[in-house]
Amino acid sequence: MIASLIPFSILIIIYVFIGIYVTYDNKRMIGLENVFQYKHNIGNAYVEYRQWKILWGLTIDSQKEVNRIIDEWNDNGFTCIGFQRNYLPNVPIIKLLGIIFITIVTLGFVNFYAGPTLLFVNSKTLDIKSTENIKREI
Repeated sequence: MIASLIPFSILIIIYVFIGIYVTYDNKRMIGLENVFQYKHNIGNAYVEYRQWKILWGLTIDSQKEVNRIIDEWNDNGFTCIGFQRNYLPNVPIIKLLGIIFITIVTLGFVNFYAGPTLLFVNSKTLDIKSTENIKREI
């Protein structure tokens, strides 16, 4: 009886660890701080929307998510100048193997969503460049 519960309890422990990791990773990926953590130039930013989703991604409203990201960056003084759709995330091979493992173990219930890539430029930089272009034309 107890021997039959061991595989079930191991599976529960794996799912708990996956839940903790997914929650931690989502919090780490969201926001401007994550993007600027490794950058020196704050005049522009490359932002790839990627996040762990549950229910096979059926709850994703990509339009709402992309508009939320653009609004967040616009509120912080940035303008989106580029947009491209991604189908595969640009992550290290170890993380990619982790994504595959988690997707298989949870039967796809928890999966990694790779959304669009956005290019943002500081609005002040754009204003300066447009002013310089106007001066050149005159």
